Amino acid sequence: MARRLAAQPEPGDLTVNIGTGRGVSVREMSDLIGEITGRPDLTPVVGPRRAGDPARVVGSTELIAKELGWSARHDVRAMVESAWEGWCLHHPEARRG
Repeated sequence: MARRLAAQPEPGDLTVNIGTGRGVSVREMSDLIGEITGRPDLTPVVGPRRAGDPARVVGSTELIAKELGWSARHDVRAMVESAWEGWCLHHPEARRG
């Protein structure tokens, strides 16, 4: 990807969404993080939707695929597991026994 960006005729920024292209709700993500970290007791505070908040938003991954040939190889669970493992390497006290 870096070579592709460097080879562009005009240098500049390329802003893209990185993800699976599949939406995950805040509740799903919260439950998944609780499960993976062993902290299912951490529950989000749920309030009413604010005026103007969309019911659903999913970032498109079409541009990163077109411009850089990139697509996700892992699902959200694997990404959260990997992030948690990386965090615990630097913060071993975060892992509960």
